[in-house]
Amino acid sequence: MLSTFEILVAVIAAATIGQACLTASLLAVRKDPRRIYLPLFIFFVAHAVAKFYGIAEILATTRETLPFRHFVDMSSMVAFMLISPFIWLYVRALTSEQTVRLTIRDSWHLLAFGIGIIVSILILSSPFEVRHELLGDGEPTDGGQVLLLALAMLTLLFTWVVQTTIYVFKIFARLTRYRARLKDIFASTKGRELHWISWVVALLVINLLIVSTEMFYVMTPTIGLMSDTFDFAMVWIFSLWGLRATPAIEGAGGPRIEAENSFASNENTEPKKPAAKYEKSALTAEHLERISEKLNRVMLDQKLYLEPSLSLRDLAKAVSTPPNYVSQTLNSEIGETFFDYVNGWRVRDAMPRIRGSHESILSILYDVGFNSRSSFYKAFKRETGMTPRAYRDAIAAE
Repeated sequence: MLSTFEILVAVIAAATIGQACLTASLLAVRKDPRRIYLPLFIFFVAHAVAKFYGIAEILATTRETLPFRHFVDMSSMVAFMLISPFIWLYVRALTSEQTVRLTIRDSWHLLAFGIGIIVSILILSSPFEVRHELLGDGEPTDGGQVLLLALAMLTLLFTWVVQTTIYVFKIFARLTRYRARLKDIFASTKGRELHWISWVVALLVINLLIVSTEMFYVMTPTIGLMSDTFDFAMVWIFSLWGLRATPAIEGAGGPRIEAENSFASNENTEPKKPAAKYEKSALTAEHLERISEKLNRVMLDQKLYLEPSLSLRDLAKAVSTPPNYVSQTLNSEIGETFFDYVNGWRVRDAMPRIRGSHESILSILYDVGFNSRSSFYKAFKRETGMTPRAYRDAIAAE
């Protein structure tokens, strides 16, 4: 007779496997010539394999079926070695400015997976009694083989902990740089920040803490059930948002500066001392000043900031200047990111309307190009030091 706990474990495992297989099948038939979603496909397949142990535990209980259960248990451990590397590879593809393809150089991400294969072969090729003691509830056996294999399993768990820790930090750093880069390219970052990946990283960290603790302390079955639930949540999040996500900045920043040096090759003016990132740029102080004037003029005359989806490439096209040079001018000469520059114009357009009318602030923020209330309030406070409501009240009091 199965206990309620065993049924819950099996139900969550079945739900995870079903969701992972469904999404993997959708990805398998999806046109993906650049293989952007290949890491995501492998993530779902690995998760389906990894969670099958929850079903095998209630299906394989006799001595005749225990070898199958041992195989499933080791397969699950090995599959877990693929999850964090392929989350990283997927995040890398989504956040790259240039097209990224999987190459032979990426095979080092399979290092922990290879260690898992070796350990699995060693354990599965050992006598039944040894395997049963390691993976089940078998009677203790004499000899050093059990100890050696137990150390091998501990090494495998430790490898997973180290691997996952490394990838958590890599993903976090990648997302931080990516979100900063968004502000160099887009006037509105809404829908591009990939906040849902932060939730995945949080779930990875929780499971990392659980596994790390289990290496030294005996955890209650409830903690294991929570871990299974977090795995299901991770698969659900990727199924919901991963299929719809597309690279947001790929090609958006324009060609590299080195390829555009002819733009200023005929000038002999003294170059302005650039920031480290612009040391190879051919732009001089005069070029930067001239581009800055063109930017301000086109924003004033054409009011490009009123376009909610305005991008760096759009602004560069309006002033007939390479996008990288516009970006350098904004950062070096004007001292603002593209995001702050455009939103500054929007706020300055909104201020007289807030002062001189009873029009709702929500209506004003949409009219001047913002597409979210939170973005407007942050930009307005950055420009004026107060919220739009406080600004209106202060003007009324005067």
